[in-house]
Amino acid sequence: MPTKSLELTVPDTPPYDQAETWFESFIGNHIAPLVQSAPLKRFWFSRYGAIGSKKWILFRFECDDITVVQPHIDNLMRQFPVGTTGYVDYDHSSDIGEGEGSRFLGENGRHHDKQKRGDLAFNFLHASALLFLDGLRGPDGNSRFEREPETASRFSHETSLEQFLHLFCNMTGAPSFVVEATHPKYGNLILSEINFGNASQTDPRWKIIRVARVKF
Repeated sequence: MPTKSLELTVPDTPPYDQAETWFESFIGNHIAPLVQSAPLKRFWFSRYGAIGSKKWILFRFECDDITVVQPHIDNLMRQFPVGTTGYVDYDHSSDIGEGEGSRFLGENGRHHDKQKRGDLAFNFLHASALLFLDGLRGPDGNSRFEREPETASRFSHETSLEQFLHLFCNMTGAPSFVVEATHPKYGNLILSEINFGNASQTDPRWKIIRVARVKF
């Protein structure tokens, strides 16, 4: 079964020029129509970079017949520059079944099966992608999409997706760690460890104040 990975660079032009909505707008305008019309088995997507510097998306998908899906992918590649990793076969068992340094498969006396873990992770990310698409609001008059707001319940500060994050953390007990960091231009901010690592690599003025564990 063909499984592919596509990296596309997204320009800082409308409707992809706002920090809070550029990714949602790309997904709503381009990936949502694709997955509605192309016969994909599973898919997921992720965001990288930021406004003012290079930003890009990764789209991973699995299908029965690549020849049916390929015209949709070709159309995307005509509209957006193909990124560094290009359009290639995707080994999900090595990527999300094990990962760099075995980040997705720890010490487990029951098994060390990266294929099994990769399939479970793909299923999880596919379901998450479907939920993300279902929770998009838009487009507005400027072709922008956003995560659906939800504050009426008083459980969420911005969006209903917060509640699904809570359910996952409640069920798994997965610990979350954040970095309180400081920067001479931006002041003190709370970042994920991965975001801090990426930011400090490109700008060494970022400094750690402390690392804190968040309990859900």
